[in-house]
Amino acid sequence: MDIVIGAFNVIVEIFGILVAIVLFFAGIVYARNRRLHGLYDVMWKSSSSLTAKEIMGIRATENLNYNEYYYNRLETGQIAQRIADNRPVLILGNPLAGKSRTAFEAMRRLKKKRGVTIPQIADINAPDLEMPIQLRFWRKKIVFLDDLNQFFGKQNFQMLYQQFLKDENTIIVATCRSGPEYDALCKKYQREMEIFPEPILVPKITREEGAKVAEETGNQLPETFDGNIGTIFVLLEAMRGRYNSLDNREKGVLIAIKQLFMAGIYSGRQVFSVNLVKRAFVNYHGVAPRSHEWTELLNTLVRYGFIERENATLRTEETYLEDVISSGIGVLDNLQKMFEIFKNDPHSLLKIGYTCRQIGLGSSEKHYFMKLGLQVFSETLNSCTIDNSPKCYAEAQNEMGVIYQNLADFEDRTANYYRAIAAYKEAMRVHTRENYPVHYAIAISNMSISYCSLGMDESDKDKKKRYYLLAVDLNKEGLEICTLDKHPMRYALINNNIGVIYNSLGVLYGSSEYYNLSIEMYKNVLKVSSAENYPLDHARTLNNLGNAYCRLAMISVDEKSKYCHIAIGAFMESLKVRSFEKYPLLYARTMNNLGIAYSILAEFEEKSHNCTEAKLAYSEALRVLSKDEFPHQFNEVMIHVRKLSSICNDK
Repeated sequence: MDIVIGAFNVIVEIFGILVAIVLFFAGIVYARNRRLHGLYDVMWKSSSSLTAKEIMGIRATENLNYNEYYYNRLETGQIAQRIADNRPVLILGNPLAGKSRTAFEAMRRLKKKRGVTIPQIADINAPDLEMPIQLRFWRKKIVFLDDLNQFFGKQNFQMLYQQFLKDENTIIVATCRSGPEYDALCKKYQREMEIFPEPILVPKITREEGAKVAEETGNQLPETFDGNIGTIFVLLEAMRGRYNSLDNREKGVLIAIKQLFMAGIYSGRQVFSVNLVKRAFVNYHGVAPRSHEWTELLNTLVRYGFIERENATLRTEETYLEDVISSGIGVLDNLQKMFEIFKNDPHSLLKIGYTCRQIGLGSSEKHYFMKLGLQVFSETLNSCTIDNSPKCYAEAQNEMGVIYQNLADFEDRTANYYRAIAAYKEAMRVHTRENYPVHYAIAISNMSISYCSLGMDESDKDKKKRYYLLAVDLNKEGLEICTLDKHPMRYALINNNIGVIYNSLGVLYGSSEYYNLSIEMYKNVLKVSSAENYPLDHARTLNNLGNAYCRLAMISVDEKSKYCHIAIGAFMESLKVRSFEKYPLLYARTMNNLGIAYSILAEFEEKSHNCTEAKLAYSEALRVLSKDEFPHQFNEVMIHVRKLSSICNDK
């Protein structure tokens, strides 16, 4: 009996210890998630318990004629199957095509529940670059990113995105508008977008299908119905009519909101500060309303369904801002105007300056946007000093560095690169390696780009080398922070940058040492990128690797054959991704490189066979690189063809 009692007491004691451990860790999880709460609208909620408003925001409210009815689509099942297969999903479609609603229905109908987290569209501080912890650790997870392009416009989001990708039990489900927004996203964030090789398109519906949906939901099919199902519920024609019926002051409030929207002075999903709206309104209308008049103006717009108000903020539907409300001013002029209105508001100035840079990067008027952005950030520094507002000071300096680098494309090239370096160094006075390691790593990476550009422009061989090695040293320091385990994507990016620099040094000095160092860096990149997870990045790295081996073969005495065969293997692997059908230009460039490798090999091994392979490769390249469309690349290939002809003794 004593033995039984003793055993029972031991079990109770062990149980008590286990409970204490569980409670301890639960407390840690709670504290961490509470700290991150301001960055997430939803944290690991069961997919079956999601609400429409959590996914769709203001679009799932009565003011916007939200209806529980759902028009079931083939794409809903496709999305659910991708999630079940643990594959990331990108959902494309026009505005009001039903992207968010389709994602919502697919997630809440999953047979196996998943924990869903939804980040806010907001700038992220370095200490917050963490995912919240899910207590139900056995449950697989979804990170839902509605309007993916808006997330990538936020500070440090790329680093958080890497954290999502590192977790094997987490997949990303995202939406993005098809067309220019998606194209720009793929162009600017090619590596990050490679996880979505086959986006799912939410198509338009026919007018007959639209009429059926309208009848079943008690709506009228708009005369201007364009095939996007959301236009049956978000009554754009009715809202245009309401907008036209407003008086000038009521319209003035909405115009002020749109002007803030165009300048990027809002947070999250079109959430605006009431005070900032009022300042913009006063500037537009010329007269400050009394307190009760202002309240009545906002109440009228709430009644008409244009805005939702919550304490000191209000929000509106993006479609209204784009398709209903007219600002009567161009984007650049509006940014200039907002700059003048908010000159004494450093927080708003940061947003205006950032918008200048973001729009400028994709604009034919890039130079003008960058110059204005520089003015805005310079003005910000009149208010934000390193002593009174170090965070604001560092952010403005970092942004100025980026703008100086972009302005170097237009004017004062060398001077602007040095100005960029100086600005990054100022930012690093706040973003030290000890306190802000990620910010620090990004700053030194940006500095290395300036040094590398200075090296490319330099004609003196020794000065060129000095700039390149300064860039290498900075990138190596970045690798001490961005390790393979902690930040794999940035680790790959930095290794690639070092590889490119070493390759340039190899060309400069004809040095096998630099080519071998370049190869080492590219092999590090391949530790991250594979044909499955980052196919284009993988193929690009293999192409770079092949080029480095080709150059080694050119200067090698004893191992030409070995290096050529390795290069050919790398190019052939790259072509498995860079196919003629999918990526014709990349295919042509890789085929040209393959031709070079076979040409080198033909000089000392199986001449007939390798000459034939080289000719075939060059012919494939010229299938794409025609003389009319790509004259420069065409001439480059033809130089190699003529050289091959002399090697192969062609008459």
